[in-house]
Amino acid sequence: MTLLDLLRPARAPRVRALDRLAGCAGRYATLAANLARHAAMCDLPTIAADLARLADATSAQAEALRRILRDRGAWPAPAAAGPEGASNWARLNADLALQGDLARELNQTLVEVEGADPGLAAVLRVLAAEEDRNLRALRSLALKCDPQALD
Repeated sequence: MTLLDLLRPARAPRVRALDRLAGCAGRYATLAANLARHAAMCDLPTIAADLARLADATSAQAEALRRILRDRGAWPAPAAAGPEGASNWARLNADLALQGDLARELNQTLVEVEGADPGLAAVLRVLAAEEDRNLRALRSLALKCDPQALD
């Protein structure tokens, strides 16, 4: 929460949720592009294939959020790409940090809209469950690339 958020008058939970989802949708699209790019850069075929599948799943989540926003008269907010790492491990750690932030945002939004918009809450619950699976998968891939890990 920024200082400007504190100074603004309180907004309805639905409006706050749509603002948060707009930011999430843009960041999901960025994460999907990052994962696809990192899959292409990865020289380990199994990890590259898993990253490509994860990129597709994340892209589907970004599209689902775009549809939610479009149906409610809102649009995704653009998001800047994060830093690139010099190794698979560094790149996946940056992706993991972004995905962890997105999972937290999605869950916070779910809590906000639970009573205000049950239909949206149901869709977000499904997306949050998918995000949990994706987060575990990316964490596992990052650990496999960890140069300090013991075999």
